[in-house]
Amino acid sequence: MEAVADIVAADPANDDDTEAIATCLHEIAPSGPGAYGYLTWRYAATRATGSESSVSTAHEDLVALAIFIDHERQLLKDLVRAHGSILTKPNLAGLALRKEFKDLIDADVAGNSAADELRRTRASFNFLRRAVLLTVANSGNDQQLWDMLDRIRRPSTDRLPETSPQLERAIRRLIGFTAAVGELLSTDDANLAEFFRHSRRQLIALQLKRYDFLRRFRDGVAGWERASRRTTELAFEVLPRGEQLRTFLGEIRRSKMYSGYRVDEHRLTVLEDLETHFGAERCTWHRGRDHSDGIGNNYLVLAINSANGSGENAVAISPLAGRHATYVVRREWAEADWRILFANPKFEARLRGARKLLFTTGADRIDQYSAMRDKIINLLECNP
Repeated sequence: MEAVADIVAADPANDDDTEAIATCLHEIAPSGPGAYGYLTWRYAATRATGSESSVSTAHEDLVALAIFIDHERQLLKDLVRAHGSILTKPNLAGLALRKEFKDLIDADVAGNSAADELRRTRASFNFLRRAVLLTVANSGNDQQLWDMLDRIRRPSTDRLPETSPQLERAIRRLIGFTAAVGELLSTDDANLAEFFRHSRRQLIALQLKRYDFLRRFRDGVAGWERASRRTTELAFEVLPRGEQLRTFLGEIRRSKMYSGYRVDEHRLTVLEDLETHFGAERCTWHRGRDHSDGIGNNYLVLAINSANGSGENAVAISPLAGRHATYVVRREWAEADWRILFANPKFEARLRGARKLLFTTGADRIDQYSAMRDKIINLLECNP
């Protein structure tokens, strides 16, 4: 957070005290043991599961923090508008929690379509988001919230005639958040009481606009995202289809070289076999443009439109003999598009959902290339 504080302090539009800024930032994301409260808990979860990079620059951290604070500010504002001054009148928070839970249960009407289940799942998630904040406003609500966790209808796709990628993602998000809330409430009494004390202080600071110095960085998100997207798109070159692609691959085979290194043509065959398996009409070939710690110009990438319409899966294989692991992105399991993951260092791509596979001989003694092809097909076609 020191680097983030330096960026804020250096901004010409900043009128706030540098030390006060650093104090505010460390309240949200302490660098060591200390004041662990609601904003700390939520920010850590957002950074772990959100679209932002787990390994990122200070500017990206600042953007993520500004977005996060903006969302939490709006949530608190919505609850105050709906139920009154919940931070100064804790009894209002208790009444609000019971009312919102009743509204959730009453709205859980029949319906067996994927759209019905998606609506119920999102409603349960939104209730939990609001319920945790209401419990912070009145820590005497913690047992009530614990009891409510068991009564929230568990989402399921077993009885549905069909499902959807949106529903699957919503279910995973609800299950993960429910588990996180349960784990939080299971903390021993002393630590939970300490958590609630720090949380109230953070929410009061949020309501008093102590974090508003971050808002101007939230306003600049759109431009940053466009610049990031342009940089990512420049990292990969689309290869031609049809005969031109065959000519390109043939030239690699004849020269026995690619990017200045010796080629193992059997690795090329793995990509061609995958294109045949999934269908050429679903596939697009790419190659990396630059030298980098990511999937650079030592790799060829086969992008495959997923069968369920969730986006593109991707397989990155280096045709270089004895060099580089294979990386696979299944879109519904990854935090971001394959272009974003592959443009970053490989270890970061793995943290965000890319799978690393090695060329090894199969258990049934099939050769390493056939084993790799089969592993990739299984990974892309197995049930989520």
